[in-house]
Amino acid sequence: MSLPPGARIGSYEVLGTIGAGGMGEVYRARDAKLGRDVALKILPELFALDADRRARFEREARTLAALNHPNIAHVYDAGTDAAGAFLVMELVEGEDLTAHIARGPMPTDDVIAVAKQIIDALEAAHEAGIIHRDLKPANIKLRADGTVKVLDFGLAKALTPGGDDPGGAGSASNSPTLTARATQIGMIIGTAAYMAPEQARGRAVDRRADIWAFGVVLYEMLTGRRAFDGDDISITLASVLKEDVNWSALPAGVAPSCRRLLRRCLEKDPRRRLSAIADARLELIDIDIEKDAPAAATTTTPPAPSSRLPWIIAAVAVVGAAAGLITAWRPGTTDLPPQRVEFGISVPRSNQLFPTVSPDGRWIAFVGPRDAASPNTANVISIRPLAGQTMRPLAGTEGAGSLAWAPDSRSIAFTAGGRVHRVDLNGGVVRLGELASSAGLTWLPDGDILAVSNSGGAGRLWRVPAQGGDSVELTMPKQEGLAAAYTSPVMLPDGRRFLYVGWSSIGAERALFVGSLDGTPSTRIIASEGTGQYADGHLFFVRDRTLFAQPFDPASLKLSGVPRRVADEIAVNSVTGRTAYQVSANGIIVHRQGASVGQAADLAWFDRSGRALGTAGDGGSIYQIRLSRDGRRVAVADSVAGTGFRISVLDLGNGVSSRLTDETGISNDPVWSADSQTIAYEAVRNGARQLFTHPVGSSTPTLAFESPDDPKWLDDWSADGQWLLFHRPQPGKLYAVKPGDPASLKLLFETTQNVDGAHFSPDGKWIAYQVTEGSGYDVWVASFPALDQRRRVSRNGGGQAMWRGDGRELFYLTLQGELMSVKVAPVPGGGLEFAAPVLLFQTPLAPVNLTIDQYSVTADGQRFLVIRPRAGVASPTTTINVIVNWRAQ
Repeated sequence: MSLPPGARIGSYEVLGTIGAGGMGEVYRARDAKLGRDVALKILPELFALDADRRARFEREARTLAALNHPNIAHVYDAGTDAAGAFLVMELVEGEDLTAHIARGPMPTDDVIAVAKQIIDALEAAHEAGIIHRDLKPANIKLRADGTVKVLDFGLAKALTPGGDDPGGAGSASNSPTLTARATQIGMIIGTAAYMAPEQARGRAVDRRADIWAFGVVLYEMLTGRRAFDGDDISITLASVLKEDVNWSALPAGVAPSCRRLLRRCLEKDPRRRLSAIADARLELIDIDIEKDAPAAATTTTPPAPSSRLPWIIAAVAVVGAAAGLITAWRPGTTDLPPQRVEFGISVPRSNQLFPTVSPDGRWIAFVGPRDAASPNTANVISIRPLAGQTMRPLAGTEGAGSLAWAPDSRSIAFTAGGRVHRVDLNGGVVRLGELASSAGLTWLPDGDILAVSNSGGAGRLWRVPAQGGDSVELTMPKQEGLAAAYTSPVMLPDGRRFLYVGWSSIGAERALFVGSLDGTPSTRIIASEGTGQYADGHLFFVRDRTLFAQPFDPASLKLSGVPRRVADEIAVNSVTGRTAYQVSANGIIVHRQGASVGQAADLAWFDRSGRALGTAGDGGSIYQIRLSRDGRRVAVADSVAGTGFRISVLDLGNGVSSRLTDETGISNDPVWSADSQTIAYEAVRNGARQLFTHPVGSSTPTLAFESPDDPKWLDDWSADGQWLLFHRPQPGKLYAVKPGDPASLKLLFETTQNVDGAHFSPDGKWIAYQVTEGSGYDVWVASFPALDQRRRVSRNGGGQAMWRGDGRELFYLTLQGELMSVKVAPVPGGGLEFAAPVLLFQTPLAPVNLTIDQYSVTADGQRFLVIRPRAGVASPTTTINVIVNWRAQ
């Protein structure tokens, strides 16, 4: 049954027909609720008549809706109507890949660009446990801006009879496309031609079936012809099962790496096929290098030293020249370009984007979102070769924090989920020793990993075996008056001593120290805002956000000569002392410019439409805020001398700010009591982070809860004053405790990743919190204290949830800084019903650090106080800068 324009399916109005396929008829429709055009797929009638299949489909659709990736057409909704079962998806404009292939072989550059995005889509789905099962050119759309979108992900399993079959297919004849339109021969061949041999035989399939289909699609893009063809189903399937593709049809210019990739994808025995689609990305990286290397041979001689190297400024010339220079290097060689060379690499925006270069200078690694278009996804480690243009997320590194390269540049150590891990570049993650928290890792010459922990603000030192085994705590090097070692340690050539950053107290000057594994006292070297590096016979350090290099003898620990300025505007985390630069063993420098945490900001008022209503107070280096419950005052955590945090209270009536905590320790995460007269917060005192309550106007805090376990971060205080909420990071644990009663401690929730930002509802019966469970932060609401009623509230990520004073509305932020509203209504039996999230306005917070309170809301839900970065303050850039042969400046 076809639907005419104007027909309605639920809240969707049909605008016109897009097309029809084996999995249903597709219409352009208007979503009346959200005011957007969508693709409405009416599923086949034989499907709609099967109640069991419909129920299973709706379960599968919920799984598919969880896929949030820029190269996957998103599933918005699913259900049934008088017209039948339907699926609502993202409307993707553009031609499908079939039309492009029909015009003949595609240029190699276009093929690689499309293939990389297909790989990204498949990898994201496979990591979520979803297999496409029906990948083919007709299910791949190319938008005008070059973005590739893969459609109908996982729909084959959802529509196939016998959904509990491990393969989700049953047999070739049971493919939804085959059974649904058995009279359309072209469609039948089109599906059969992309089936893996095991799928064609009716055997169970796994992700290797998608890898086979990817290989077939890649072949067709390169040749402009079918890999497997036939006049009917049986001939086509026989070709898939018995015949090899015509390799002579590949164009002569196809790179050897591409031919190798095709053969590995099109192995008929799945045991010999690529086992993970991420491996295909490695081959594409080699194709990039092979393609760029010949061009580098023709690079012209750069201009004289007095020139500003205008050839570098031209982007195309930069990439070609830099690739040619870098691909010629090998570990241990001293061949460098005749002059200083600089170029930039674009990467996703991230507050955690601190670049790390491999010791051989070939790779850059950083922690950040998997893709620029999906910044709210869980952080992963991504690498990219300096000689290529492909960024590759490393599977299994979700939730990564600190990282360090192995000396052979083949592995990376990283922290996640309360442990140290090792990931090898050729695949595979190994779980190593436990570590409560880490501020940095480095590899030792014997192959073990050195970790610096900043538990409670006091430095602790751990040795973690790189091949597996328990972590062993070492004696932290001591220095009189030294408080902490917060940033990544850097081993010196003797393999015994290492650089680290320390300072005596909040507000005091940071400096680089050299410590020793045997615990002997540390030696102060030089003042520095953050991380130090030793490479190329020089000590690198940062002052006033400028990177300097000075000759340094690591044996005598003596500096000589004068500092030389290397780069300006280095991004610095004013809290931890991390600085966004690193130097490889052969002197290649990578750095990122811009400000970081603790930048100058104002407190700005906005109404629900996003209209600015003015500012509060004088602003400053504001980190987090919380409005009092009566709306008369705001607690502010701000940075002190760029090194830590203290809490002050701003009276919104007269604009007067008064200090609550002093400068002798780190104090943050302020929350108000119900009567707006007392603030609870966590603070580092005597080397441990504990919870305190502090009446406003008093100079004396009261210890509310202490324990040897660190770190602990305060989230909220219940309106009845009975409970404090606090959490610990990876592995995430959410607790409740009564102030002054340690025996009341309750573990409410735990996860292998992160939990954060918990807030009581006004009646104290519910908590809203954010949790990372595989795909990124999302807002959840659960009953308190049992947490037996639990429901996700946000869509496509979010955090910093705040309740309206009457509990009838919940607000949260997306990572893009959008302020969202969710209406809340009680239901019989004591539960809550949540409406779909609605966008209120775009805040000036982008990107947002979802782990701290950067806004607060009045009790009536009509006004919002937001930390607004001041104009002219640089935000973190999306470019990593690379400097080759810095000495030649």
